[in-house]
Parts: sequence; structure tokens; C-alpha cells
Amino acid sequence: RRWLTRLDYNVVTVTDGDLGLSEARKHKFDLIILDVLMPGRSGYDVLAQLRNEEKTADTPIILVTVEDDRARGLSAGASEYVRKPIAEHQLRTMLEVYRSPAYGDVLVVEDDDDAAELVIRCAEQVGCKARRAIDGEEGMRMVREQRPSAIVLDLAMPRFDGFGVMEALREDEQLA
Repeated sequence: RRWLTRLDYNVVTVTDGDLGLSEARKHKFDLIILDVLMPGRSGYDVLAQLRNEEKTADTPIILVTVEDDRARGLSAGASEYVRKPIAEHQLRTMLEVYRSPAYGDVLVVEDDDDAAELVIRCAEQVGCKARRAIDGEEGMRMVREQRPSAIVLDLAMPRFDGFGVMEALREDEQLA
């Protein structure tokens, strides 16, 4: 709370997941920092509920925990996952991503549905529009149709992989 207040955030704190859900339903927060291990309802349960409610579905949520299972946290819907203890500079760096408005069109070239969904959700949470191609060929077609501001590219895809996409982009003078 002290760190966040020094960073000019208005802070609401609660002591358990049910109170957190209640506050999130009453207010539109810019960001939620959620502990995984709480009395009563777990942070993962709260996260799932927040992602399933229209008002909070797109709110950036940072999971903070002693557990070391980043993949689980991100696949559960967290925007970021941090292990305790967290340092002030670490928190400040993370929050800068959500404090600065982002814009533009992000093309996600990814054959894995879960990975693509995660990247798209993160891009949209910071203010970007995101679209997806399921392989390199579709990605190149989409780049030519509408040039994106950024590309998030899976390197290991079947058929036309990310390395092939990078090479094709470099070879095309208009896209290089």
C-alpha cells in the first residue's frame, strides 16, 4: 500500500477473496494485485471469477505468491505473475506497463490456442488491438493486407515457421 501510494495510486485493500470480489464488483479498478494464498477462497478461484465477469474480464491482474508456478498463473488468466518477496523497483517496473497507454495493432502469429489467447489478452489489456494468424503463411498474408504496429511471433510452428516469417519480412523492402 505504501509503495503504491507513493506511485500516486489510489489503493483499496481487502483481506480475503470474497471481499476482493465484492470491491471489484462495486468499482472499476485500473489494476488488481491478487495474492494466491488467502483465507477462504484461493486467489485462483478469485481470478477465475474476475475473468468470468464482464466488468472485470479485461482488468489487468497481477498474481503475487510464494508459489513458483508462473505458467499456471498466466494460463489461469493473470496478466503478470510475481513471486514474493517483491521489491519496490520490481513492482514499479511492472506497473509502468499498465500506467502508460499503449495503442496500435498487434499481430500474434501462434499455432497454440492457449499461448495465442494469453498474448492477445495481454495486448488488449494495455490498450492495443490484437489479431491472430495460426501459422506463418497466414501471418504473412495478414501483414501484407494490413501492416501491424508489432508482431508477436512463435518461432517453432509447423510448415512455415517464425524464422521463415522473419526472413520473408526482411526480404520484402516494404515490410523490412
